[in-house]
Amino acid sequence: MKRIASLFVLILMAGCSSPKMPPSPVPEIPTGSLQAREGIGRLFFEAMDPGTVYVYDASTTKVLVVQEVQKNERFILEPARDRATVEGKVVATVPMSANHIHRIYFLPGGATTAPSTRP
Repeated sequence: MKRIASLFVLILMAGCSSPKMPPSPVPEIPTGSLQAREGIGRLFFEAMDPGTVYVYDASTTKVLVVQEVQKNERFILEPARDRATVEGKVVATVPMSANHIHRIYFLPGGATTAPSTRP
């Protein structure tokens, strides 16, 4: 009985621990960034808060775009056209492969000092 009570306490303690954020895939994407979208081809993301969007090419493991956005702005990644837009305005032109898996990460909060595109 004592063994069961101890096991029960351990299970409860494990359940109370705070969830850990998965690590970012590369140092250029800050810890705490949320993976918002993933896919092949055109990707769409609407910011619920001001923050920074990071576009990661999972096939090459490189960050392609870093772009600040405001609340409710729409960010669209178009790999077939080698570009990214915010509210229809081109914000980055970077060579991309349309058949690669791309991920959009979002870090809510203030400005970053990162450039808007990566070579």
